[in-house]
Order: sequence, then structure tokens, then C-alpha cells
Amino acid sequence: MATKIIMYTGSSCSRCKRAKEMLKSCPVEVDIEERNIDKDDDLRQELTLKYASSTLPTFVINSNIYRGFDENIGKIMEELGL
Repeated sequence: MATKIIMYTGSSCSRCKRAKEMLKSCPVEVDIEERNIDKDDDLRQELTLKYASSTLPTFVINSNIYRGFDENIGKIMEELGL
């Protein structure tokens, strides 16, 4: 069963692109729901109010919130069982 990942991104966010590529090439099945805050102001507000974040990318995995990619790669891999 795929692990669901909600990923808040931005259109010009290089870390977001790198994170998406890494997650798509992961040896475990993941279901990525990308939420681009540059394309929808409601998503930007959701990220800020619900998750208290303005950092991109922000990940929600199994109800856990990870703000940033480089500083959380180990924790994200652990969530995925890697």
C-alpha cells in the first residue's frame, strides 16, 4: 500500500523539484499529492494556518509535518521505512 504524502510546493522552488524527483524514484510506493501554493491562494493560507509553515517544500506524512527537504530527508526516509 502506497504511503500518502501531501507536499506543499512553489512553482520556482528548486528544492521542491529535487524532492519530487527523489520521492518518485523511491524504492517504496508513494502517493504524492502536490499542492502548489503559487497556483492557489487558499493552499497558501492552508499551509500557513493549518500547518504553521511558510517553508517550501512542506510535507505531511502520516499526520507528521516536515518543513523543508534537506534538513528532513532522514526523517522522511524513516517515515517511508527506508
